[in-house]
Amino acid sequence: MLDIDLKRHQDTKKLMALGSEVTDAVAFESCPTCHQHLTQELLPPSSSGAMALDENIAFIKSQQLMYKSALAATEERLGELRLRGRSIEQDYKEAQSELRSLKRALVRPASSVNRTTIEKSVRLQARLAQWEGMQERADSLVDELVVVAKEWARLSSRLKELRTGDDFSLEDKNKISRLQSLVQGHLKTFDFHSFPPSEITLARDNFRPQVLVVDKDSGGEIEKDIGFEASASDGIRLKWSYYLSLLELDEDYTTNHAGLVVFDEPGQQAADPVNLTSLFQESAKDRPDRHQILIATSEKEHAIKAGLGDRPYNLISFNGYILKPLN
Repeated sequence: MLDIDLKRHQDTKKLMALGSEVTDAVAFESCPTCHQHLTQELLPPSSSGAMALDENIAFIKSQQLMYKSALAATEERLGELRLRGRSIEQDYKEAQSELRSLKRALVRPASSVNRTTIEKSVRLQARLAQWEGMQERADSLVDELVVVAKEWARLSSRLKELRTGDDFSLEDKNKISRLQSLVQGHLKTFDFHSFPPSEITLARDNFRPQVLVVDKDSGGEIEKDIGFEASASDGIRLKWSYYLSLLELDEDYTTNHAGLVVFDEPGQQAADPVNLTSLFQESAKDRPDRHQILIATSEKEHAIKAGLGDRPYNLISFNGYILKPLN
């Protein structure tokens, strides 16, 4: 019934959106058939208004969600009860078999072997074989874990050696320093304000941006989590800076960069228009022919042109959806 009510309310909402006038039946002051005046003596006065159409739709959907959750919980409980029922049924069959064996044992000669004892011995042997098989599988898993643990220890030791920076050549250190400088410069351009851009450095183990501050208690440097303390818009500015810096590093040094950077709707995190214009301007700077920056945005065309001015760029506009059916 909830599905039917929801369908009716959604159809009514569609009709209202198309211009239909839908009113409440209890609000009629005259009969819709004979057009005679109706006195609402049988209807008690009500001071509370009815829910709006959208509120009814939201309420019905919440009821559906509640009943679906209750149904899922009931089905899960039913599955547990069925599993328990099968287990009890198996125990019951074993108890019946043992009872029949005991009855037969009562009428057997005392010198004969008790069938109950034989069946119990067979069950114990089968269970022992099962446990031995499980032990063999567990032992094989332990052996695999030992191999994994040794490899993890080797890689951890190697990673610690890499973190010392002793394996970095002079050119590598210059690359890291240049990349850090480029990131800091872009952060200033994009108005990054969660931390001073000069405090943003690159970690020597994974080259990710980090913030090193002096601990008041120990006096040593500690790393702060940028993603946890920076705002959402500053997180986007940091990504812009890092991606553009990696591309620009390829202009001065030999790297493995593909020469392509793609920004998909860079203003989706509510970055203010000034910073978004700064991204367009930084992306439109003169670059080598092997480098290309693509930006997909829903910004107005006139705003993009005004922000870029006479900088070189190629603007492709699409009316409506970019992806459309062939037929």
